[in-house]
Amino acid sequence: MAHFYLSDDASAAVEGGTIDVTGSEARHAITVGRLTAGERMRVGDGKGLIAHGVVSAVGSDRFELRVESTQFDDEPRPRLWLAQALAKGARDELAIQAATELGVDGVIPWAASRSIVKWDRAKAPKHEKRWGSILREASKQSVRSRIPALKPLASTAQLAALGGENQIL
Repeated sequence: MAHFYLSDDASAAVEGGTIDVTGSEARHAITVGRLTAGERMRVGDGKGLIAHGVVSAVGSDRFELRVESTQFDDEPRPRLWLAQALAKGARDELAIQAATELGVDGVIPWAASRSIVKWDRAKAPKHEKRWGSILREASKQSVRSRIPALKPLASTAQLAALGGENQIL
């Protein structure tokens, strides 16, 4: 059972029920993964639930999973967050991908005062969307039941202020 996809419908999964997977996840499974009826797979909701089952129907842009079992993973303790400094090239993106695969619970983009790379505040949402996509894909790659949270861009002072509520290493 190598396949793992994410669907909002998975949140309502019950044993014996079905999950309808649509959108880009379904298109990827059908065209790239050559998904066929009868294949076993896992579908998660990114919030802790993973449904195990068998594909019962495949269309051109959707598939249906007959749920055989579900598992829910509680949030791990202690929670681990990464404050990733903005870096040249794709080094920061590679770091958040690896950290996600290793199990971080969240990522905070950090505009360090000595960083060469600067996110223009107007373009920050575009960068945050890109980082969110990386977190999602890395979660699928490592079959994580939870997608790490992504906080908004923070300065060094804003990170220091978080020290009162968290242990920062």
